[in-house]
Amino acid sequence: PGLHPAVVMIHGGGWRSGHKASDKGMATYLSTQGGITCFSINYRLAPQFKFPAQVLDCARAVRWVRAHAAEYSVDPERLGALGGSAGGHLSLMLGVMDPDAFQSPDDPNRALSAKVQCVVSTSGPTDLSGDTQWSDAAKLIAADFLGCTIADDPAKYAQASPLTYVTADDAPTLMVHGDSDVLVPVEQSRAMKAALEKVGVATQLVEVAGGDHGFRGADPAAVAKAHQAMAQWLREHLKVGE
Repeated sequence: PGLHPAVVMIHGGGWRSGHKASDKGMATYLSTQGGITCFSINYRLAPQFKFPAQVLDCARAVRWVRAHAAEYSVDPERLGALGGSAGGHLSLMLGVMDPDAFQSPDDPNRALSAKVQCVVSTSGPTDLSGDTQWSDAAKLIAADFLGCTIADDPAKYAQASPLTYVTADDAPTLMVHGDSDVLVPVEQSRAMKAALEKVGVATQLVEVAGGDHGFRGADPAAVAKAHQAMAQWLREHLKVGE
């Protein structure tokens, strides 16, 4: 009984693949063990759809949850975002953007806030304009997402980077990142943590030793510990049980 916090779950896949069903295991865990209502979403995919389509869809989903909160016994003021890789990037965007940003003109709920109160990002890119950090494979993925190279339009790369939007009113943010990630270097999360700390936003970075992208190759015990930290962050900052 009563209202529950909720989290919007955003799948990874380089902004160009993946499906909401992939988050079923985590959603089951958070809902049954953590007391959190979970909404796992799909969004338009690159290269057919370019930025900001993916951010617009995620923002629209948050607004939809707020509009329908009463139907699901959800507290509209206790919403979080959780995602990995591209989903981590999109979750971070929901935590740093202005509440009225990224509105879809045909969205009946566009007047509602799309900003979340808590973020968990795993292996998520934070600064797409950091060109020297990226492998050739990562640059190709980003070009599909943005529809251009960084040389073509550096301003667009900055516009798509969560690091660009950091301000003191951002959501408390946990980042979990493998320290051996080749696709998305751990320096991405380190830079985001430093920027959030600089403006006084609660933030934490858990580095998974030996973990490549998505924690591949890491000790399973370290990965399990990271998952526990994610659940605890959500419970704490979404005030589960209150």
